[in-house]
Amino acid sequence: MSQPVHLFTDLPPTRKPAVVPPDTYAAGPETTVADGEVRRADWIAVAAAEYAAAEDSDSRKTAQVLSRCHVSPRACPARAEYADLTGDGKDDLLLAVHTADGYTDVRCYTVENRRLRRIMESSVQLLKVQLTGHELTILETEAGMLSRTVWAWLPRTRQMYRKETETSALPAPEVGAPASRAPRPVTR
Repeated sequence: MSQPVHLFTDLPPTRKPAVVPPDTYAAGPETTVADGEVRRADWIAVAAAEYAAAEDSDSRKTAQVLSRCHVSPRACPARAEYADLTGDGKDDLLLAVHTADGYTDVRCYTVENRRLRRIMESSVQLLKVQLTGHELTILETEAGMLSRTVWAWLPRTRQMYRKETETSALPAPEVGAPASRAPRPVTR
């Protein structure tokens, strides 16, 4: 095993503190939550309103499909789960929405001052979502790569951040083996 080689040793260390990024997930229609209980929020209406507010045609198509979820729940391209992501002992809302462009958007929300606030968003070719403690792990594929991303709550920014990402190449099919279909995104 080789030893690490130090690079750029002639550069002075950075003295400027890192800048905390602004809350990039706060956009979207405001939703008031009765009694501050996230399970009382109409998550279908929340998702439909967010996609309807977007300007691209795929989002508008997704909003149209979501608007029919109350009438036809089995055909709904979205699923909701509840878990404590922020460590405050209260449930937060986790949504997975299969979008018109073939991706799955994973979005997470918490309640602050009786208002729903998005704290995480990722658009992926979804294979699996796992929850371990307060951390959310997303397994996805794209362009022959397999990625595993762990999201965790960061109290000082009041949003989730990518704590860890691992990417590896998917194994090549064996010569002469039948071609396998690429995994399809799932919403459940």
